[in-house]
Amino acid sequence: MNYWLLGVCIVAPLVLLGVNFAIVQAWAAKDEEANMLPKFLVVLGLTFAECSVLLLPIDVSNAPGSIGCGIWNQLCGGLGECL
Repeated sequence: MNYWLLGVCIVAPLVLLGVNFAIVQAWAAKDEEANMLPKFLVVLGLTFAECSVLLLPIDVSNAPGSIGCGIWNQLCGGLGECL
């Protein structure tokens, strides 16, 4: 199991969540405590969109049919993570 990759997959969404929350708070400075549900949905939507874009290279690089898999690189072909 690749613990570094697992750590990145846990830390990156948390960092993105914090950054998105700061952006929404700065963007909607006039609405201090009003309408928290739309703010929450915007932050959640931005985080999901960013995470899906960041997961695409991980998926492509770990495909079992990638060029070079099995010839000189024996470490590709799956993360060993089950969803």
